[in-house]
Amino acid sequence: MPLLSFELQPTKPRPASPPNDVDTPKKPWTAYILTAGTVLFLLSPHPSFIKVLVSFYLKEKKAKTAFFTHLTIFYFLSFVAFTSLIVVLARDPGPVDPVVAQQEEDERFGYGQTTRVMEDEEEEEVDGSISLNDMLMSSQDRGRKQDDRSFGWTGNGERRWCQKCWAPKPERCHHCSVCGRCVLKMDHHCPWLASKCIGHRTYASFVHFLLASTLLSIYGVFITVAPIRHYLNFSVIVEVDDSTPFHVLFLGLEGLVFSFTIGSFWAYHAYLISTNQTTLESLTPFLLLRHLSLKPDVGDIPPETELSVKPSISGTSEEESPFYFPSPPANQVTFSQSLGSSASSLPSKLLEHELTSNQRRLIRRAAGKIRMYDLGWKNNWKEVFGGNKRRRQWWSWWMWLIFTGGVSNGDGYRFQFNPEAESKLEKLAAKLETTK
Repeated sequence: MPLLSFELQPTKPRPASPPNDVDTPKKPWTAYILTAGTVLFLLSPHPSFIKVLVSFYLKEKKAKTAFFTHLTIFYFLSFVAFTSLIVVLARDPGPVDPVVAQQEEDERFGYGQTTRVMEDEEEEEVDGSISLNDMLMSSQDRGRKQDDRSFGWTGNGERRWCQKCWAPKPERCHHCSVCGRCVLKMDHHCPWLASKCIGHRTYASFVHFLLASTLLSIYGVFITVAPIRHYLNFSVIVEVDDSTPFHVLFLGLEGLVFSFTIGSFWAYHAYLISTNQTTLESLTPFLLLRHLSLKPDVGDIPPETELSVKPSISGTSEEESPFYFPSPPANQVTFSQSLGSSASSLPSKLLEHELTSNQRRLIRRAAGKIRMYDLGWKNNWKEVFGGNKRRRQWWSWWMWLIFTGGVSNGDGYRFQFNPEAESKLEKLAAKLETTK
């Protein structure tokens, strides 16, 4: 029998794709009106900039060195702002693969670890050389495989499930009602950038765009300092056919306005990066409810009620399909369910609308102190801008970082947790139980 056969083999009919694979409807042209305003903002200072540069620095001051220096820096910042803007508009913010999301949820609750470990051991050779599976894995995946112990957080025992996409929901993933889809590590929905979401794959370029736009505005103000000081020394600063002072005022005022508006926006995101938060996590303190662990000891849980369902993408018949997903799985036994209704005044699952005003106030205060993903400001910045550093040459990585903002580290499905957050959550849960 030949080793290779080119005969067509009968194939099984492909099952229907999950809802996440359905193409999103095309956006109306009105969604790009604000995007045109963003591009207009980047182009608006250039006519005044050229007028000031030629009329004042080149013709009047005869300063060729200053002329070429300002020209180079200004257009370098403009080019960098446009490249990062193009990346944000062209790149998907964070597509969710439902198969990978289901695997991550299985591993998070300890259902899929045994099978994967057995497969890895079968592929490893006796002499300890690298296996074929590890050779095909990216550096991020290999690093993630080694750091699996850092990701074993199960929160309140609830498996995340998107009721609109009807698919598993990875950590820090949110469903955007405008885009009609889930986005990995969704930060916010931005109407100014083609009405797209800012997520795991575009957040680095988005922050880079804010920084480049802020520096461009500040530099525009800096260029107008010398002309303003020059024109203030004259009693009549406007000649009949000289419009340079008006361009100086326009460039300076526009630069001041956008320096404060966009600059403050960038400063806010710099704070979010330093504390490893997203905009949604910062503005929604009740997201802490999904991390509160109100579980009894293992010995207190009856054996027949520990786990009634162990969903996984592997199985028989229709479950063999990678596009098969079960119904939202049952939650683990919680504190109130195991010890009875008299054991705690809280429900088995903390819901925002069932909390009292005092409990809401307590959670709002705790949200400003509990940073679930804060690993220190250095590691937090590396997580956003430090992706692909090992897989690229140093000069290529720095060029990609300078011109586009680089890429975020990791795959967007798993995130390391702050080791100090667990003890703070336990204290918060104890206070919530005694607060009425």
